Amino acid sequence: MNYSELLPGYMMVYNGTDLQSVLQTTTVDQITLTNNRVKKLYTLGDKNNEHIILLPPVGMSFLLVSKLAKTLSQNYFVLCWESVGCPDISERFEDGQESLSYQIEELTEILCAKNISEFHFVGWCQACQKLMKFCPTTANSTLKSITLLAPAGLGTSLLDSEFGRCALPIYLQMAARDEKFASQMSAILGANKKPEATEHTSGELISLAHLQDPKTSIRFAKYMLSFDKERKNIDPQKYQLFLTTPTHIIHCKDDEFSHYSESVQLSKRIPSLHLSLLSKGGHLMMFNQPDAAAELIHKQITKINDKAVSSEPLQA
Repeated sequence: MNYSELLPGYMMVYNGTDLQSVLQTTTVDQITLTNNRVKKLYTLGDKNNEHIILLPPVGMSFLLVSKLAKTLSQNYFVLCWESVGCPDISERFEDGQESLSYQIEELTEILCAKNISEFHFVGWCQACQKLMKFCPTTANSTLKSITLLAPAGLGTSLLDSEFGRCALPIYLQMAARDEKFASQMSAILGANKKPEATEHTSGELISLAHLQDPKTSIRFAKYMLSFDKERKNIDPQKYQLFLTTPTHIIHCKDDEFSHYSESVQLSKRIPSLHLSLLSKGGHLMMFNQPDAAAELIHKQITKINDKAVSSEPLQA
């Protein structure tokens, strides 16, 4: 993907200086999935280290998790990918590929294709929904731990976020309309939200990449429609993975896109869950403060690994 075309304001003014070192250490891999569909994978770190699957919010660019991926790659092998056809307009996209079931099929197929026998899952925002229906054994893999970054759509939030109240209804309308309508609505969303290009707003600019083109706007809207349907039909039995797998949540109280009530209520339902509730940082804390986020993730994984070692039977 040519990110400079998706983000002309930011990339032209700053030339991606804060991301260049990340992209220089990122390996872009391609694998062929079913129906001869080529999938682009972004990897960082030593393959001999423990594996982390790090997924950005649905429909969002790898760039949004790239700095966190680089920091985590000091201790782990990190594997990332984007949603089908969004924001990468060049990737083939077919109706139905925005569904949660397809996203899970893709996750399973990638794990099998890369022969990943065990891994830690780190998902941001709507990406966390994948774990509601994912079965690691289907991928012949072991899920060692879960980290949910500002989770959304798990059916536990008592309050709606600003995004849920203001932007989501527009996307839901956009999903059922044509490109002309999408272009008009994208202009409204972009005009209301697009910040001035500075090094401090690059994360927000990246998160708005799908608004650059009516086609990607509609694709993103379809992902939001799928997300909305799933969050309204959550089966509490689907929390099984959170009950059986060490789970950690990182959420900021000032998050405007995913209300922290989601995480608080989930932690009340699952007492074994570890909640890192931060007073400030916003939804883009993972991008703006990657070192702090990575430290929390690494500390929790280390605890899990230490506990697993201490519980192993002594060898004769």
